[in-house]
Amino acid sequence: MSELQISLAIAGLLIVIGVYAFNRYQESKFRRQSEQDFEGGEEDILLDKSDDEASHEARREPSIDLGEETFEIAASEHMPEAFVAPVRHETDEVAKTHAASDKPTLAVLDEVVDYVAAIYPKEPVTANVLLDLEKKFAGFLRPLRLLGQNVFTDALELVASGKHDYSKLLIAMQLVNRAGPVGAAELDDFCVRAQSLADDLAAVIELPDRGEALARAATLDEFCASVDVLIGVNVVAANSESIPATKIRALAEASGMKLKPDGTFHFANDDGVTLFTLTNFAPTPFSPENIRQMSTNGVTLLLDVPKVANGARVFDQMLVLARQMTGSLGGTLVDDNRRPLSDSGVAKIKAQLSTIYTRMEAANLAAGGERALRLFS
Repeated sequence: MSELQISLAIAGLLIVIGVYAFNRYQESKFRRQSEQDFEGGEEDILLDKSDDEASHEARREPSIDLGEETFEIAASEHMPEAFVAPVRHETDEVAKTHAASDKPTLAVLDEVVDYVAAIYPKEPVTANVLLDLEKKFAGFLRPLRLLGQNVFTDALELVASGKHDYSKLLIAMQLVNRAGPVGAAELDDFCVRAQSLADDLAAVIELPDRGEALARAATLDEFCASVDVLIGVNVVAANSESIPATKIRALAEASGMKLKPDGTFHFANDDGVTLFTLTNFAPTPFSPENIRQMSTNGVTLLLDVPKVANGARVFDQMLVLARQMTGSLGGTLVDDNRRPLSDSGVAKIKAQLSTIYTRMEAANLAAGGERALRLFS
């Protein structure tokens, strides 16, 4: 091999070694730069829980806070002072359950009207518990409502058979209706039955103070009795003559009234809510079967004051119909004492209506509202 060939070989080897060394240098330099750029160790954003945890900490689910709410009943000259502000007796757990409910639920759970037993099962229960409730409370006369906290929505709802699972149950017993207030024996019976249901579910039960509930029921009933008024006007036949029931039916139906199974004609609003009724002056009720042969000496139009909103306007409607029927039947419009109903008599009725409705509004018991419809059932 000549010196030229040896020189070229050495030069080629040096070039290869130089290129390799340069590449290694560049690689090392790039690695060091990369480490410096990412010094501090950024975590994968998909694995970083800090943002999510911070967001969770700041976020609060919307709810209706009923913890401080009271159903205030204003005092009046006929209302005991004890009824001014009934206190809601409920545990923190019950308050949380109420907070999970929505406005429609408030219409079916009323801490003034109801005595509420709260049941907390160890495991969610199915809606079949409704069947167990029906068995436990068979023959119980007071109105009851069973509500459950839906495990999926966390909302409080009326328990429907065959639907959903519930983490909590509330059994609400209505304390007052037109049959009167609940008594001690009835309340004790309710508590025993509710405890039995809780035992079957291996659940914890919370029962509000019974003495307070009985006192609240008595006071509430006393007020309800003071405003529980039926206002009636009568259309009676002249000279003690009889009026064919078929003629009464024709006039009633022409005015938009409908005969119901209770034997009276009902005048209802667009929602089907009865505003006033027309009944036979005699004890025999009207029916589709007997109305063709019946005759009577008069009819009575009735306004159930606490169950009807806008009572003054409804009374005017009722009075217009009564006067129309009086003219068509050739009868006389009289009050409950069989005295002709004069303009001054009508004015007194309207004044009485105004007083009753003012007192009911002050007591947070709006006529025709959900609470009133329950109490005066």
